[in-house]
Amino acid sequence: MKTILVPTDFSEVAENAVNYAVEIATLMKAKLILFHAYHVPVVATEFPIVIPSTVDLEKDCMEGLQGIAKKLHSKHINLNVECIVKCGLAVDEINQYVENQKTELIVMGMQGGGFLTEKLIGSVTTSMIQKSKCPVLVISKDVKFKSIKKIVLACDYNETENTKVLEPMKEFARL
Repeated sequence: MKTILVPTDFSEVAENAVNYAVEIATLMKAKLILFHAYHVPVVATEFPIVIPSTVDLEKDCMEGLQGIAKKLHSKHINLNVECIVKCGLAVDEINQYVENQKTELIVMGMQGGGFLTEKLIGSVTTSMIQKSKCPVLVISKDVKFKSIKKIVLACDYNETENTKVLEPMKEFARL
């Protein structure tokens, strides 16, 4: 495994997923990509408001990612970290990036908003699990990294044409 993508929304849950991914990247000597997708909010109001430009939004997001990377470098000197910011819907931008780059694993945080919230609003992590062609490792908000002792594969019993989908799991097993 050479590249691990960690999408973040700068929340505590995402920070926990970043920390988990750092441990995996360190063990596997993989590059860690911090990824953030933003979109310009659509506002319908009869009063004039100021919406920040996409340049300002992108700059602020990149500064946030670089701040995380700087913190990681202070603890893990040899860690290779790259920061990517894209404008668009998170699921679409993550999937497009994974398709265009050689990404073997996505590590994402998930808080669990409950059944109703999940069905009405959805979650980026849930959508990634359903739509990604790359394995997605979901880290709960309270999980801390420990050496992996058990691996569980959840599947729908449908055959897959892509046999490489199990490669990350094989690498985890080798660790």
